[in-house]
Amino acid sequence: MTEEILSISSNQDNTCFALGTSDGFSVYGIEHMRLKERFKRTFSGGLKIVELLYKTNLLLLVGGGSNPAFPPTKLIIWDDYQNKAISELDHDSEIISAKFRKDIIIVVLANKVLVYDFKNLNHKEVFKTCPNPKGIIAVSYLETKIVAFPSVEEGKVVIADLEKETSTTIEVHKHEISLMALSLDGTLLATTSSEGTLIRVWRIETGDKVKEFRRGKSVATIYSLSFSCDSKFIVINSNRGTIHIFALTNDSEAQNRMSWVSNIIPGFGGVYSCCSSPVTPEIYTHVFFSQDDIKDKYNIIGITLEGVVMRFHLEKKGGKTDIVSEECTSVF
Repeated sequence: MTEEILSISSNQDNTCFALGTSDGFSVYGIEHMRLKERFKRTFSGGLKIVELLYKTNLLLLVGGGSNPAFPPTKLIIWDDYQNKAISELDHDSEIISAKFRKDIIIVVLANKVLVYDFKNLNHKEVFKTCPNPKGIIAVSYLETKIVAFPSVEEGKVVIADLEKETSTTIEVHKHEISLMALSLDGTLLATTSSEGTLIRVWRIETGDKVKEFRRGKSVATIYSLSFSCDSKFIVINSNRGTIHIFALTNDSEAQNRMSWVSNIIPGFGGVYSCCSSPVTPEIYTHVFFSQDDIKDKYNIIGITLEGVVMRFHLEKKGGKTDIVSEECTSVF
C-alpha cells in the first residue's frame, strides 16, 4: 500500500510543519525559506492529527486513516527524543482536532471543547459547541490565553479568555462557520463561513468587526486561513486553486505592499483581488506566512496533500510589490 499524507499542520509560530501519514509522521523546519527534515517516525498505522509544540520533540498524535496507529478516541502525547508516548488521554468519542500551548492542551470532539492543564493533564474547562465535524478551533500563543470556537448557535463564536475565566459570544456569519484563525498575539480573530465568499476580522477585546474582505462571488471551500506574524496581512486559499492575501492596515506602506494585485473589487474599498497560485484546484493545500527575522519580509509556504511544498515571497520593484514564486520541493 502506498503511503499517503493524512494531515498537514504548522507549529505555533510557523517555524516548522508536520505531516501525518498513513504510517507515521515527519517534521520539517523552515529557516529563511529553506526546508530541513528535523525528525520522522514510522508506526504500524496512520495519524490524522500531528501537532508539534514549537521546535521541541513533543507532539500530539491521534490515529486515523484506514488503519489507525492509535484509537481515534485517544490523544497521545509523544516525546520523540524518548521515542515513546509519555501520556495518553482517552475520550468517549472521536477526536476531531487538537492544539496545544506550553501550558494547556485543547481537544475538540464532535460537540464540545475540552481544555487540559499540560502539567498534570487535569480538566480545566469543558465548553459545548454546535456540531463541529471539522474540529474548528483557534488558539492564541503569546501572553493572552484566548480560545475561540463555534457556539451552540450556528454562525456564532465563543471567545474564551482562560486567564480571566470569562467568555463572550458574537455573531460572525449568517451561515455555518467553516474556519477561524487568531492572530499570534490573540488580539484579532478572522472567520469564514460555509459560503467561502467573505472573510471577517474581529477585535477580541471589544467583539467589534474591524475588516470585511471578499474572496469572490462564487461559493468556495476555504482550506486555510492565517495571519502574518505582525498581524498586517491575512492569507487564505480555497478549492478554487487561488491564494488570496488581504491587508489589514490602511496605511500607504501596506497599500504599496499589496499593489501587485490586479484589480479592486467594486463596492469593497481597500479589498484586493487575488493572485493566482500554482495550487491545483480541489487538492487540499495548507498555506501560511512563515516567520522571518528580517523586518517587513513576508514569506509564504504552501503544502499540498501530495507532499509538494511551494514557496513565495513579496518583493518590491519600482515602487510596487509583487508576489514571487520560488522553487517547489517534493518532501513526500
